[in-house]
Amino acid sequence: MRSLNRFALIGNVASLQQFDKVVKITLATERAATDMAGKSNKSSDFIQVSLVNERQRAWTTAHVGVADEVFVEGRIQSRKFEKK
Repeated sequence: MRSLNRFALIGNVASLQQFDKVVKITLATERAATDMAGKSNKSSDFIQVSLVNERQRAWTTAHVGVADEVFVEGRIQSRKFEKK
């Protein structure tokens, strides 16, 4: 069976951190929903995005800053950590 592991996000850059081989961005996205009573609810999610490609890192550090609106497309990877 084949699977698809893709995502697309539009959000504002909340933080931008540069490391040796990785650039980490925190994206702030907003959700709006209406409940059964007709009341509007808004909530924000903060998503961590890691850039490991050298060309993507260079372009991002040169052109993207905090509070800029960006479109990010990629794949989801989760990790498990065990406490020692």
